[in-house]
Amino acid sequence: MPNSGNSDHLRTGYGDIWLGDLLASLAHTTVGTDSDRCRWAVELLTFTDRIQAEAATDEAEADEQRLSPMDDGVVKPADRRTISVPGPEDHLPADTTIPYAVVETRPATDPHGEPAWLEAAPALPDATEDQVMVRPPLAPLWHPRTARALISTAMATPQGEGAVDIQKILDQVARLRPLATLPHLTLSTLRFGVQLLVDRGAGTWPFYRDQELLRRQIEMVVGRDRVETLFFADLPLHGIGPGSRRTWRRRYTPPATGTPVVLLTDLGIAGRRALGVGASAETWSVFADRVRDAGCPLLALVPYGPTRWPASLEKCMTILSWDRSTTVSTIRKTVGYGLVARRVS
Repeated sequence: MPNSGNSDHLRTGYGDIWLGDLLASLAHTTVGTDSDRCRWAVELLTFTDRIQAEAATDEAEADEQRLSPMDDGVVKPADRRTISVPGPEDHLPADTTIPYAVVETRPATDPHGEPAWLEAAPALPDATEDQVMVRPPLAPLWHPRTARALISTAMATPQGEGAVDIQKILDQVARLRPLATLPHLTLSTLRFGVQLLVDRGAGTWPFYRDQELLRRQIEMVVGRDRVETLFFADLPLHGIGPGSRRTWRRRYTPPATGTPVVLLTDLGIAGRRALGVGASAETWSVFADRVRDAGCPLLALVPYGPTRWPASLEKCMTILSWDRSTTVSTIRKTVGYGLVARRVS
């Protein structure tokens, strides 16, 4: 992992992700080589952008220093020499001046880039099994206090089964138009149930516990008998099943017309960037077309912000940010009175 030498990396948190989260993810990952695991974890936790931003800032500051004028008796930072600071035993005369800017002497390094003190440094004790298996407390992406309201708002479908719409009746009568049918207010309902598709691909590894918690919450809100839970990796069209990977031999079949299809997935965002695998936006569009042809609304809960969503997929499915910042009002602005099948123009 890149190390800038700045202690701010150790004490500054970015949102709720800290350096400890990076170390914990490396301790629990066994796939790939050490360098690959480190690179994947850094990119998945978005440390790469921060490191590059700080490096750019440091380079800009260095350029500014090199362009600054030379002060009297002080060499420009670009021309500074690394010297040892004289100690009391040197007995320098009182009028002695040091003609160079004094900087800290860095430890000598060998040709391989390792500091000389590394060989004499004591080794850290091996981690115990309890320390390796420890799991930090889960901070859910949707807080349990608000999860019920978020689920019922995001996964409901609109139905004209509410109370009689008096305002519309009065409007028709005032225009001297006959009432062919009795209009009703639009009512959001969960009575059609949900087909829940859970992505177990490599890009969703950091969110397995969130997926399991949200799955149980959806079953509590919608009703266990009205939720069909299926698992897949990267794309449902590659194979899907109700249990372990051995059951993922079924071809995907959309549910009954009007039943919402809910995806817990990253839409291949993390896989394409960090692992070079995962489904592309084009293959996801093919899946969305199959769901739309069956007359089913399609909702994707993605643990990344809108700036990272594939723009082409927003036209064929409803995408919501699966994050702590999501509120009922933000969901209502997206789904309105309920989920409807997206029509691609």
